[in-house]
Amino acid sequence: MKHLILLLVLVLRGSLSLAQEPGVATQQPNEAVRLAGIEAAKKDIGNGVIRYQIVGEPMRIDHEIKNRALSQYGVIVEFTGCRGSQRPEFSSEYQDVVIDHLKTKYGFDPVAQIQQALMKKE
Repeated sequence: MKHLILLLVLVLRGSLSLAQEPGVATQQPNEAVRLAGIEAAKKDIGNGVIRYQIVGEPMRIDHEIKNRALSQYGVIVEFTGCRGSQRPEFSSEYQDVVIDHLKTKYGFDPVAQIQQALMKKE
């Protein structure tokens, strides 16, 4: 009986430590989500769709940023508010690919430049 109880304690301890160990269960899904963000951005760019997310408090210039980015650079700006995306790894990787594409094409991040110029006017 002692051996059975000891065995149960060891099994439970081992399962709890595995469940609490960061990266064991979460690393692969996060990596898959991250890669999905990269692939989604590449697919959109390949289809001529450039989506750019801005996270943060809404500003009075948001509408103007959206209009200028679309008319001058063909970039669709989406505002996600303060909370950002429900899938941060996906969004972060997606955004990095989009910004790299824009910097390669124009030599700078046009949405950031538009935003900075409009903020200086305020």
